[in-house]
Amino acid sequence: MNLLIKDYPFQLIKLRDALFVSLSIMVILLLLRPFNLYKYDGNIWLLAFGYAAVTFSSMLLINPVKIGCDKLFPFWNIGLELLLTAFVIFFISIANYFYTYLTFSSMALSPSSFMHWIFITFSVGLFPSLFMVYHQYNRFRIKADRSSVLNEKEEISNIINFGKYSSKNDFQIEQNEFLYAEVQCNKVYVHFVRSHEVHTWELKTTFKNISDSICNHHIIQCHRSFIINIDMVEKIVGNSNGYKLKLRCVNEQIPVSRKYTSSLKALFDQHAILIH
Repeated sequence: MNLLIKDYPFQLIKLRDALFVSLSIMVILLLLRPFNLYKYDGNIWLLAFGYAAVTFSSMLLINPVKIGCDKLFPFWNIGLELLLTAFVIFFISIANYFYTYLTFSSMALSPSSFMHWIFITFSVGLFPSLFMVYHQYNRFRIKADRSSVLNEKEEISNIINFGKYSSKNDFQIEQNEFLYAEVQCNKVYVHFVRSHEVHTWELKTTFKNISDSICNHHIIQCHRSFIINIDMVEKIVGNSNGYKLKLRCVNEQIPVSRKYTSSLKALFDQHAILIH
């Protein structure tokens, strides 16, 4: 159970991942010919390609569902990813069922044949899907370990003290709790996560004072109104004309000014953060 609640990087299904799963299914069908496919008299290559194409399209159609899940569950973990993966396979099984019905004229629509194709799709698609989940989690762990090593080498203090800028004199947070700071209507707000909940605190100071006192190689200014913790960045969307950052536990996307684009790109590469 402890494994299921471990943090997992939330991301939409990418073209390359959908292509990997689809081609894996095509190879399995061509090489192993499971479920009596060896009796098929038609073009087996065309048939396998059709299943791969259905799988590829279905996986990309799931992305709107994943966006909704991201808003519903701000803390994504392995258990939620596996649950969504099972839903993706179930959705693919429905698409494959109707593809099979259109391909084989002798097949009749019935509850038993539907359950049969659910079993077939899970049997073929479960292994490549689980491998993809494992691969993404392994990359996430490597990135986290790399960040940990950088923290040790740079000997950065783990505590950020905001006491002198707050009505609460002992207000301080750990660096790995800090999400971002922003200025709105000349008021500075600090957003941080603690015990899996996002908290916001208003500071009585200027944005420049905050920038001068907390910015380092991990906490950086990305916009005239935003300072972010780069270790909290899950993904970057956009291009050189304009980036936006998706942080862990935060639904809003943080803008990046062109002034900071070059320096941030170098940090993205250093921290192995992919640009979508």
